Amino acid sequence: MAKPVAHTVTLAVPEQARAACRDILATLPEWFGQADANAAYLRDIADKSTLIVTDASGPLGMIALDFHFETTAEIWLMAVRADRHRQGVGRALMETALEFSQGKGCSRAMVKTLSARNPDPGYAATRAFYRAVGFRPLIEFNQTDPTNPMMWMDQALYGSAP
Repeated sequence: MAKPVAHTVTLAVPEQARAACRDILATLPEWFGQADANAAYLRDIADKSTLIVTDASGPLGMIALDFHFETTAEIWLMAVRADRHRQGVGRALMETALEFSQGKGCSRAMVKTLSARNPDPGYAATRAFYRAVGFRPLIEFNQTDPTNPMMWMDQALYGSAP
């Protein structure tokens, strides 16, 4: 494992967001292995506020935000290249995304992920990351596939504008 380094996070224009999404999801077939879902991410990401981390080799990670009711930031998509996990990229993205959301007046952040009732080790690591950055389980539900229950996690954003 490489030593964690400081990361610069920038707000992407739609073309950058789409390219980063395509490149990063391709490194994560365990999480993003459904072609139809990936096509929807690529189609819809231009409508989101997307933050990316890059270096000389290209995009390392991204987080796309969707805003609801001027109060809630949804982590619509988050992905970090497989070879950059546990190097601070995800934490830098999340910290920047939460600060960005607070700056837009949001008082809450939410993220949807696979429920703990599914034993997938990759998603167990995903949930552990979300907990480590302050998210807590909110509700579990079956969206379309009862064998893969989903859950919402949320956290309050303190210091947000009223």
